[in-house]
Amino acid sequence: MRLIKNVNHPSASIGSTVTFTITLNNDGPDAATNVEVKDYLPDGYTYVAGSITGGTSNSDATAPTLIWNIASLANGDSAVLTLKAVVNPTGYYFNIAEVTARDQDDPDSSPGNANGEPVEDDEDGASVTPSDEADLSLQKAVDNPTAGVGSTVTFTLKVTNDGPGEATNVMIGDVIPSGFTYVAASITGGDAQNDAGAPTLMWTINSLANGGSTDLSFQATVNASGNYLNVAQVTASDQTDPDSETNNENGAPYEDDEDDAIVTPVFETIVDKILYAGTVVPGDKALKGFKIGKHIGDDTEAMAHDPNTGTTYLISNRKSTSALFKLDLTTGKAYSIGFTKTSNGKGVRDINSLAFNQKTNELYGITVDDNRLLKINTTTAQVTMAPNPITTSSGPDLEGASFDHSVEPPVLYVISEYGNGEIYTVDLSSGIGTQVATTELHFEGIEFGTNGPYRGVMYGISHFGQLYTINRENYAPTLVAMDEVIDGEGLVLRDCVPTIPKTIGAVEETSDEAAVPTEFVLEQNYPNPFNPSTTIRFGVPEETHVTLKVHNLLGEEVATLVNGLKPAGSYNVTFDAHGLPSGVYLYVLQAGEVRYTKRFVLMK
Repeated sequence: MRLIKNVNHPSASIGSTVTFTITLNNDGPDAATNVEVKDYLPDGYTYVAGSITGGTSNSDATAPTLIWNIASLANGDSAVLTLKAVVNPTGYYFNIAEVTARDQDDPDSSPGNANGEPVEDDEDGASVTPSDEADLSLQKAVDNPTAGVGSTVTFTLKVTNDGPGEATNVMIGDVIPSGFTYVAASITGGDAQNDAGAPTLMWTINSLANGGSTDLSFQATVNASGNYLNVAQVTASDQTDPDSETNNENGAPYEDDEDDAIVTPVFETIVDKILYAGTVVPGDKALKGFKIGKHIGDDTEAMAHDPNTGTTYLISNRKSTSALFKLDLTTGKAYSIGFTKTSNGKGVRDINSLAFNQKTNELYGITVDDNRLLKINTTTAQVTMAPNPITTSSGPDLEGASFDHSVEPPVLYVISEYGNGEIYTVDLSSGIGTQVATTELHFEGIEFGTNGPYRGVMYGISHFGQLYTINRENYAPTLVAMDEVIDGEGLVLRDCVPTIPKTIGAVEETSDEAAVPTEFVLEQNYPNPFNPSTTIRFGVPEETHVTLKVHNLLGEEVATLVNGLKPAGSYNVTFDAHGLPSGVYLYVLQAGEVRYTKRFVLMK
């Protein structure tokens, strides 16, 4: 009789389950009858009750000693016997099995004489080297690293166990940063997930074998501002990781059990969504020639918009006073309200900033010579001065002001052009300013988005026409658009202004039904960028209903180019976008169940 013993995981984690396999061979020349085999499971293991298999009969009643009986084993035949055991943290791990009885003599072995060191071929041993280590690694990716603001991205986490032991009770954590909003119930993967504490997400992986891996995922919407570096980490495991420490992520992954993915958000083109003040000619009641989106002169210093009435106010500075105007956005003309004066008739000059509080319907301004906060009557232009000036670290240089209406009550922010580009909040009663940040740039205007994903986004613009978003957490500026012919004075975002009706030019379609593609095709438009028209080519291999639509980056449909049943063939569609502002747009082909999306850029 010849006995061979093996274990499925010679290096196994403490607490993991291993399987021992005993193969009993009869090398003849006669059949062996009434063969008994015993396994003496040492204290380095705990037997898994009921796991014994094989033989004519078997018994684990005397565990940790296990017994098998083989009634008959013919010459040349073999029998396979198995048992399972849990690896203990301490003990003896060399497990011996032997033939303890049989009817026939064995020419080279004596049954039942094992002494802990197998020396005959009817006995054998197998050992497990216990390991309390499992080398876990994590890789993280995002499906669209340059996603548009308001779009949804999918983050994927791959957790891998490089051994040597099995990993058990593994916990993965992901704290979604402020640049994203978690899409409810989008968490997937692992044996259990928990998004109840979102933006903190947790996954549980009950067991991950040596060499195994598993994928986890979730979705998030890209916000218009915030931190876009998303980090995930292994936060817990029963085993020690030889090259990483769990749950020690500090925002800069440097171990292989943590990783990050970053999205660089694509902002909808902003330049054409901004109104800039133009020249005010002294003495004119109705100012002709005012332009939107152009720098015409230097007299106009500030603008502010009242979305409640649709009124836009602008300030023109004169030698001894400033003048308040209303701007008619439909005609581009400005109408005088009056000169800015105090209640005793004293003129107030050099008002370089305007801000409108939508909550209280009040217009505020700031003088540049002494940084004084003013409340301006929108009917008479009479001014009420705050009792205190806004004290700045770089002197009288405040050039921009705006209310953040994403908070309650709205907060007035002002920004300096000189010094280090300081940002202040201002108390409306006392006029006292509190510095909240230093941007290290020189700004002439500040504004806040009010609609959709841009609500609460802080913008700053320089006198070189450079438009920045300003991170609300660390106030770091990021350049998003620039136009050197536009002055930064009088910044107003058009998302505060009632939508101006727009028209979209004609759509021309040609077809070539002889050029039938073998699959659905949507090609990149040409030219790209374009102004004002471009050609989009698509193909369908069979007759199907087709729609081809244009969307902005907020997901709003701006044009339908094709909507109908199309025979198999190739098609060219000429799109004229003369009524749309410059920006990045999406054109989407839906043909039956097939959907393709591509981007193109309108640049006027």
